[in-house]
Amino acid sequence: MISEDLIKAIGNIATIDMIVPIPVSKKSFQIRGFNQTGIMLKTARIPYTNLLENTTTEKNQSKKTRQERLQSIQPFRIADQNKVSIKGKRVLVIDDVYTTGRTMIYAMECLISEGARNVQSLSVFR
Repeated sequence: MISEDLIKAIGNIATIDMIVPIPVSKKSFQIRGFNQTGIMLKTARIPYTNLLENTTTEKNQSKKTRQERLQSIQPFRIADQNKVSIKGKRVLVIDDVYTTGRTMIYAMECLISEGARNVQSLSVFR
């Protein structure tokens, strides 16, 4: 099961202080009604913090070409309603699918700019 594999994968990572899922855009959330990465973490009973907010108004990543993905603008910021201090923290960012890596890079840049000491990433599918 995915839950067991996710728990095992996270357990193999060096010490982390916080797990942050990649958020979906507001438009995607309105259509789906959920964030698939958050659902996977919740199902596996893994605590996480919805720290990032996806502010993009562009088309979905799945609809973009590789070149469009690589040229996209920074879609993330720290969500005001969930703002916690990440200064000096070791953060694990989790996403459902890794395609070009651009989403993870943007998330990591955002967290590091807010003071995270170390940011690692984990994708469930490739």
